[in-house]
Amino acid sequence: MAPAMQIALSMASIGIALTVKGITGFGSGLLTVTLLTLIWGPRDAIAISACTEIVACSILVPQAWRAMDAKLLVALFLPMMLGLWIGTGLLAVITDAWLTVCVGGAVALSGMYLSARPVAGGRGELDGLPTQPAKVLAIGGLAGFLGGLLGGLTTASGPPVIIYGRYFFTDAFGRAQFIGLFFLSSATLLPMLIFRGVIQADGLWRLPFLIPPMFLGAALGAWLSPNLSREQFGRLVGFVLAGAGLALLKTSL
Repeated sequence: MAPAMQIALSMASIGIALTVKGITGFGSGLLTVTLLTLIWGPRDAIAISACTEIVACSILVPQAWRAMDAKLLVALFLPMMLGLWIGTGLLAVITDAWLTVCVGGAVALSGMYLSARPVAGGRGELDGLPTQPAKVLAIGGLAGFLGGLLGGLTTASGPPVIIYGRYFFTDAFGRAQFIGLFFLSSATLLPMLIFRGVIQADGLWRLPFLIPPMFLGAALGAWLSPNLSREQFGRLVGFVLAGAGLALLKTSL
């Protein structure tokens, strides 16, 4: 594939991923690392995804921070840091073939889950922590650790946290927590990847081309967010993720 075509496809992928994140508060890492793996390979995709996720979350944090719950974010983020450290350690030694399988499998499973259950199925009623939050915070800590482990290995830390958030919290409140948590995790993940030697400077020349579609996609998603059916959009995102993940698994066979 010609370099110009790779850049064009990467820009389109980033625009789509950031539109999804602007609407739901999650999904950009999953989509970015999956689509860019098909274009650039898994390690370059992980490096670019880690960098773009920081910018993506930074765009959305200012309009969501008032709804963020500090206690909940701390409960999820502290164990997530441990998971990120372990995951990046595995990433430094795993082969590209197994890395592609890990990315494809994680994305395909999360897509299938969202396709089958695009809404929380009668749950998701909390607009904040309950008066006795111990159980909710404990489960959140486990989800944060598993998300960090997956995120350290693939940069896509979303699936465990998304399943947890959609089960307990309303869409609007959950979206704000997703944005805050994934901003913290991406800001932590990037220096870990640099320390592990996963990110190399010679692969980051593509980043300037990806900044405009990031801003456009995030702005479009934030504008669309109040006007879309959660069930229809959640199922659509699930189908896209499942298809992309299965495509990655096929390339690794």
